[in-house]
Amino acid sequence: MNTTLRVGRAPDNDLVLDDPKISKYHLHLRWLASGQVEVEDMESANGTFVNQEKLPAYQARTLEGGDVLVLAETPLDWASLGPSTSTKPAPHEENATPRPAIDKKMSIIRHRNKTEGILKMGLLLFLGVLFTFLLVWYFNFVVRP
Repeated sequence: MNTTLRVGRAPDNDLVLDDPKISKYHLHLRWLASGQVEVEDMESANGTFVNQEKLPAYQARTLEGGDVLVLAETPLDWASLGPSTSTKPAPHEENATPRPAIDKKMSIIRHRNKTEGILKMGLLLFLGVLFTFLLVWYFNFVVRP
């Protein structure tokens, strides 16, 4: 049974990477029933590289042990992302059929990215409130004494 892992910045990917140089839908990794792993660039803006060679869009390439996979400028340890033994359908597949589940690393990366986003929004909110407070203080006590 083949397993496909969608990689990119968009939240509906299987592996979500928070890097502005990575495209929303950057590449697909496929674990084939034969045990081979294929990579296919999804016409990414900054490219997918195997051993420093840029892959053409929509042309699958078989990865060999030791191949270095780089998305834009971000290396990806593709060998550690292999399927595990449990089965469950992918959330983005219509009429999903059971398939090997991808390691928990994906959910950890998604969770970390969501947490970082929440922290960034909280920081921006705090800075906005602080800036507003300083403006009110400045106009009340410096401009109009």
